[in-house]
Amino acid sequence: MKKNRQKTFQRSLRLDGLLVIMSKSKSFFVIIAVIFEIITSCKSSTEPKLEFPNTLWKLESFDYQGSITKPPNSQIYTIKFNPDGTANGKCNCNDFYVRYIIMRENNSLFLDQFVITEKECGCDRSISDKFVQWLRELKSYEIEKGKLLLYSKNNAKLIFQGEL
Repeated sequence: MKKNRQKTFQRSLRLDGLLVIMSKSKSFFVIIAVIFEIITSCKSSTEPKLEFPNTLWKLESFDYQGSITKPPNSQIYTIKFNPDGTANGKCNCNDFYVRYIIMRENNSLFLDQFVITEKECGCDRSISDKFVQWLRELKSYEIEKGKLLLYSKNNAKLIFQGEL
């Protein structure tokens, strides 16, 4: 009689509002199956996620009035936004430091207190001058497909690739 009770003993398990009744001998396997289903149904990405702060963004190109310009390979232009509201980067051979304010609800981005070194880089300054000008005039940003897009008030678009 005891053996029959053990065989017919049932447990109930509540999952998302559904009552599941299972026999004692099958409960272990059902629980494992449910856990496996929950884990495998979660969306996950194998690509590392780039975060706005803490990512080094390297200038890939800039677009002004439909004309796309890429900096020469010998010149480096970067920016890194730090969690404390400061940013720093490279403008060819010069370093710059700035404070920033983000308004995430409309993707507004403002740079303030811009400080840059004034080393003579020994090359055409037109790209570095535009880079600094457009950073000073930033109005908004987007992160799209691993790229940071910065938009200036005169509709110039700076396109950065994130580096992990």
